[in-house]
Amino acid sequence: MKKFVIIISTIILAFLMFDWLYFYEGIYFDSEGEKPAQYFMKVEGKEIYMKKGDSYEPYEVRGVNLGSGIPGKWATTFSIDEETYKRWFGY
Repeated sequence: MKKFVIIISTIILAFLMFDWLYFYEGIYFDSEGEKPAQYFMKVEGKEIYMKKGDSYEPYEVRGVNLGSGIPGKWATTFSIDEETYKRWFGY
């Protein structure tokens, strides 16, 4: 029974030590070595480019935030009215 308690305690202690080193100290072992980063998007200044074949083409991000709150208000107050939504869609 003593051996079982010692082995389990050692396993738990090793796990907690690994967890602390990895998540709190940022120490980890890289088994794959250094590989070059692969990416299909890049940014130059205020422009965003997406890779198409061997070259990069400008990429336009479109979207509308249809949240239920206005900056400075709580989202649960539902302070956005229909006119505000119509104005946003007009932009």
